[in-house]
Order: sequence, then structure tokens, then C-alpha cells
Amino acid sequence: MDEDENEMDYVLNQNDSIKETSKYQYRGSYKRWLKATNRQIINCSEASIIDIVEKIDIAHNTKNTLVSAILMVRKFHDLPIEKIRKWRDTTLSTLMEQSHVAADKITAELLPTYNELNNYIKKLYKEKQYLDYIINFILAKYCVRNIDLNCFITQDKTIMTRCGESDKTNLMYVAPTYVSWVRRDYKTYDTYGEKKVSIRSVPFRNALLNFLDDRPDGWLFGTPNGKVMSQPSISKYILDHSFQGLGEGKICKTVLSYYAAKGDIHSIRRISKSRGTNLETLIDFYLPHLSLGKK
Repeated sequence: MDEDENEMDYVLNQNDSIKETSKYQYRGSYKRWLKATNRQIINCSEASIIDIVEKIDIAHNTKNTLVSAILMVRKFHDLPIEKIRKWRDTTLSTLMEQSHVAADKITAELLPTYNELNNYIKKLYKEKQYLDYIINFILAKYCVRNIDLNCFITQDKTIMTRCGESDKTNLMYVAPTYVSWVRRDYKTYDTYGEKKVSIRSVPFRNALLNFLDDRPDGWLFGTPNGKVMSQPSISKYILDHSFQGLGEGKICKTVLSYYAAKGDIHSIRRISKSRGTNLETLIDFYLPHLSLGKK
């Protein structure tokens, strides 16, 4: 390990398979660790690590992310992890579930209605706020994560054919009567593979054309020099420009709650497939306050 390299950076630099977004999260977790204790993870016992994490004043979900970072470092160095893992899977898991159910009940009461969300999206199009319209349309229609919206938009069909599955880029091809959206860069790609959908909404296609504004192609979240914004910057932009600042998670909850209230399991299954999330996981995470059967 280099003199200027901390133990987290050392592990991350040895593993090319970890995505940049994950590295960003791991480094953030490590900063929390150092703020709580100035000791290296590799020099702490499992018992002391559990004690430190228990005392850190952060949300249980954030603690879980921190524990994942700790386990990664210790596994890399072949250090014991069973006690930490057992504590995470029992005590911390229970605390996370209790917090999530309580927060979900409060959130469900504060969420906008599906009709309010839908009317807002129509208003954005009418007012020609095309980028905001594109963002909110995709989040409401497909309930995807922020990373899925990191797309290269093109009117050149050959780009779609030139980019094979090895090219982990999300693409939107604006065809004469529809939009072809191909996703190869999303959270569960390794499980579900490439996702492709044809979007036949006339307003959505028009919004993309207006966004391109006579350009042949470009990144949905591009910089003035033509490069793509960083993922953290994209996520912040989406949050700031989503309906009521809800962000992708709460918009997804709004849509799922609407379908659940109607007993529309077909639409919930569609969202499960679109998002790349197992149906049971989707219901457990977004609809724990509802007694919807996992059919």
C-alpha cells in the first residue's frame, strides 16, 4: 500500500470489477468510519468493529452500507468476518426492518397521488420543460433507478447496431414513430442482462427531439464540453428536478401504491421486470404496509 493510499483505496484499486458508483459509496462509508474512529479496519477486532458501528449516530440503512464496506476490506485481507456478518444479518437487519416499516407508513401518508404526479408530467410537457418532462416520465412510467437515466440519445440507427452488449451504455434511439430504449448500465444488469423497450408515446418522442434541438445526438445529462456528468451529479439533478423533489424511490412508491390500491398485480409485475427487481423484494421494500399477496 502506497504511503498516500488509505486501506479502502488500496482495496478498491486492486479490483477493476467494482463500478465507479460503488467505489464512491465505499469511500463515503470509509469517511464515516474514520470520523467515528481513527483506527484502520484491519487493526480492529470483530467485537470492536461491531461496538463502533452500533454507536455511530447514522441511519440503520447507512450502517448496513458501512458494514458492507468493512466486510469487503476484511475479506480482501482474509481477516475474520463471521461475527460481523452474523450481527448484520440478525440485530442490524431487525433494526433496519423496524425502521423501514415505520418510515414507510409515514411516507405513504405524505406521498402525492398518482393523478397529481401524472398531471405534473403533462404540465411539464405543455410548458416545454423537456428535460424535466423526460426525467419524470421515465421515473413514473418505468420506476427505474437514477443510473438507468444516464443515456446517450441518438437519431442515428447505426449507433444502436454498432454498440454490442459489451458496450455498457444506455441508449435511446429516436426512430420515426417510436423510441427504442436499451439499458446495459443498471444496478442488476449482471442478473437480468440487457433490457430493451419501445416507447410509443408521441409527447415523449417529441420531447427528446426538442431536447436534442437540431443536434444528431448527445448525452441526456451532458456537460458543455460534450462529456457525461458524473453519476453523483446526475442523481442530484434528478432529485432536484423530480416532482416535489421526491426522487426515484418515492416516485416508485407513489406508482406502486396506486397499483396496489387497485389490486393491479399485473402492473406491479411489469414494474418489477422494468426495474430489474425481484417481485417479492419490490413488495417488501416499497409496499410493506400493504397486505398485497405475492402471487
